[in-house]
Amino acid sequence: MTVTTSFRMVQGALDGLASPIAQTDFVVVDLETTGGSPAHAAITELAAVRTRGSRESRRNMADQEFATLVNPGRAIPAHVAMLTGINDALVATAPRIEDALPRFIEFAASAVLVAHNAPFDIGFLDAACAAHNLSLPRLQTLDTAALARKLLTTDEVRDCRLATLAEFFGACTPSHRALDDARATAAVLRGLIGRLAELGVHTLEALRGVAQPLVGDTARQRRMHRLTAGVPRKPGVCLFTAADGRVLHVVRSSDMHARACGYFAVAETRREIREMVDKTTRIQPLSCITALEAEVAEIRLIAVHKPPYAAVYDEHATDQQANRAAALTAVPLLVAARPRFSGGWDVARIRYGRLEATVVLPRGSGPSQRAVEPGTVGVPPPPDAPVARLAETTCLLDWLESPGVRLLRVEGTWCCPVEAACVMSGAGPSQSGNLPLSPTVPEEAARGHRDRSGPHGGPPHPRGRRRDRTNSPGQRGLLGHW
Repeated sequence: MTVTTSFRMVQGALDGLASPIAQTDFVVVDLETTGGSPAHAAITELAAVRTRGSRESRRNMADQEFATLVNPGRAIPAHVAMLTGINDALVATAPRIEDALPRFIEFAASAVLVAHNAPFDIGFLDAACAAHNLSLPRLQTLDTAALARKLLTTDEVRDCRLATLAEFFGACTPSHRALDDARATAAVLRGLIGRLAELGVHTLEALRGVAQPLVGDTARQRRMHRLTAGVPRKPGVCLFTAADGRVLHVVRSSDMHARACGYFAVAETRREIREMVDKTTRIQPLSCITALEAEVAEIRLIAVHKPPYAAVYDEHATDQQANRAAALTAVPLLVAARPRFSGGWDVARIRYGRLEATVVLPRGSGPSQRAVEPGTVGVPPPPDAPVARLAETTCLLDWLESPGVRLLRVEGTWCCPVEAACVMSGAGPSQSGNLPLSPTVPEEAARGHRDRSGPHGGPPHPRGRRRDRTNSPGQRGLLGHW
């Protein structure tokens, strides 16, 4: 009789194991799916890279790879197919997950299981095992996204999305295909292992200590708990303020509490940031409905407060950037919807290149321009800025050009470069240099297809599947068990 085992992420439960990282086998896994939740979506591709923790070991033994398409047993939403390149025809003859999983389990045996935003991948694997009564060995798990938040500073990387980290460590660019993304994550893992070695962390047991978010200072721990007590685990913007009310720093995050606590992390040794934290007497959270609203709020707040410890957005545009932005700032009103990877829609109302309102529609709802007619964003534009700032308009254009966006209403005419127009419309290039975009909504999008769910970030962002998932909070999921 097969015994079903439930596996979950448990932080830092190495139970005294002191295996050298250099001699440890890591299996880096990545999935492509039809959506963001195991309850409503299924796996379409499964890939993994098995690698050793040291360069010397990798010279003697090449990395091993595992990859297979998976038939999810359901239709793949159009925007997911556009993002990943995996469509119904491609997986029609692929094995089902119950046939692919035993081979993967054998491939991953006795290794530490690694993933970027591990709760997402582990959640799908765990659900698939439970659904098909498969029993798995208890494997240690490592989350490269959570580890990067501990080891890298915000001066080094703006965020901890896979694409950002891959560029930072000189890895191959993720492509929203499982094997490419697993290879990129493996390269990121090697870079992070190098950082661990610089900190004197050479064993898995020592790695458990890195999961602790605080420096070894009891007074500093108490201060962190006091300052972050009222900061929720929600998308939004944090304002670090001094005793005189002056804003010292502004930062956005999909998890404001985790981001605020990160400034007290072991890896945060920069003099200017520690100085800023020492001057901070209050961390003020501003919750936002969507990641887009949080990004725009950060841009506006930095323009208003000019905080001394925050990055300044460059408002000097090239001719190409200026022309691209001018096209959107000339549109009196534009309403658009982007599918969320977890289901539902993010709807934004944009007026003259500025975000005016945003809302989240639940799963099963059709995108509607009327959904954002009431209400406004939480942070208004700077009063001394009569026109939209380049940084905000560029942010909105990036959002509008992301996969799956649907235009619901356009007053006036909006033309954009033909490459961007083709991304949004799925059409081929026109003979003219510009392609006017139709404000109509495809019938399927208007109905709100029951199995539809949007792509990234995730928080998370808005440039792809893994980045727009809800990022796992920095305080959990770093090192656990599966």
